Amino acid sequence: MNKTDLQNQISQFIIRDQKDLAFDYLEIYKREFGKDVFYYLSYSDLLIQIEDYETVIQIMEEALGHHMHNSLIKERLADGYFGKNQFKKAQMIYQQCDINADDPSALHIRYMLGLCAMKLQQYPQAISYFEDVLLDQSQNKKALYYCGIAYGLENREHLCKEYLKRYIQLEPKGIYDVCEEFLWLKKLDLAFEFIQQIHDPCRQKEYLIQYHISKDDVSQAIAIAEALYKEVPNLRHLDELASLYDRNKAYDQANQLYDTLIHMPDDDSLSMLQSIQFHLSAYQRTQNRNYKKYILMHLQDAKKDMDIFLYIFHFAQVMQDMELSEWFIDQKPFFHDIRQEQEYYRLVMRYYLRTHKYEEGFKYLQTMDPESFEDYYKLRVVFEFYLCQFDQVFQHYQMAMPNGLVAYMAFVSMGLLHKEGEATDFLAHFMDYANENPDTEDLDIFYELLEDIQKNRSHS
Repeated sequence: MNKTDLQNQISQFIIRDQKDLAFDYLEIYKREFGKDVFYYLSYSDLLIQIEDYETVIQIMEEALGHHMHNSLIKERLADGYFGKNQFKKAQMIYQQCDINADDPSALHIRYMLGLCAMKLQQYPQAISYFEDVLLDQSQNKKALYYCGIAYGLENREHLCKEYLKRYIQLEPKGIYDVCEEFLWLKKLDLAFEFIQQIHDPCRQKEYLIQYHISKDDVSQAIAIAEALYKEVPNLRHLDELASLYDRNKAYDQANQLYDTLIHMPDDDSLSMLQSIQFHLSAYQRTQNRNYKKYILMHLQDAKKDMDIFLYIFHFAQVMQDMELSEWFIDQKPFFHDIRQEQEYYRLVMRYYLRTHKYEEGFKYLQTMDPESFEDYYKLRVVFEFYLCQFDQVFQHYQMAMPNGLVAYMAFVSMGLLHKEGEATDFLAHFMDYANENPDTEDLDIFYELLEDIQKNRSHS
């Protein structure tokens, strides 16, 4: 197969969402023709589909290092940082791209700059970028949606309603997204206005419950939830009502409803995962330890459905059920995507950390490929710290940065190794970085632990 035919074949696999074949053929392409612009862009397409943003950043940096200055390379690099929630960094790189070109890529960049501005609470800038997109594509649903939300956050309600009306006309079910967004943003007047426009009476009641909860009017929320459960007595509505009683400190009524829920059959109107979630949540909330029989009924479902497998594994850890947790660790699950694989390994590592089985956990971690688990170096540092291998922490911490927990452990390790000068310099540099990058992972943990150190020093 010549180069052009192979490129076309790979592009078709990506379009058809045949990721495994696309990865295999890209490997063949790399062996035959090397890593060119087509290879890097196609590879990044696949990685973005499976949400492996860390690798997107790595390969785009590699491409730039090889002086491949195709405009799409920088755009994908910014996409990677956006996927990692590093919005300021993403914004800076998008701004280096050509946003004025007359092509779909420039339109995408303007839209992404709008999203970055939204995430950074720069609402006037966000509106400007979304308006630019809508000048070229007046029916771009996502741009209409976010432009309307941004106008709402700027208290320009007339324009907010106008843009969101256009969005809902194009996407009728989008009204639910609008209601959820304004409830989450605490723009309750706007939320209520759009809730009133919902035609389905049951769905309207569901959102009215959330509206009254947001207003701290739990009594009114309970009244609506009771009416809703009488109309449609399913697991979801019973769980909602029980949680409201619990919130209102009517614990006996809440526990009675959770007990009723535990004994209800699985709900055909829900997915099997949702039904299992409602049942196990009721066991957890009432601290009812008689859940083994229910879980045994669903072990085959867990083996067939990785999301069910992961949920029950997580439940076992919440209930501190070591026997059940170890059963899940002993399984060799097949992962359908990177998200599932990463979540499984995080649950395994969490088990070893919570049970203080640091040596076993470290041995398990060392059997893994560092490239296949994005938290590998972070967890390596954590285990080394708890095993008092401070010289190893000092050697490896840079591979896990930037991370607040790792920064704390590195700082403490330097002190214990009598590297006071390096510790002081490290702390100053990290504090500067943290001020410029407030979204840094585990930064809240860093500040809490650092405060504990300062308190202990002041008392000594």
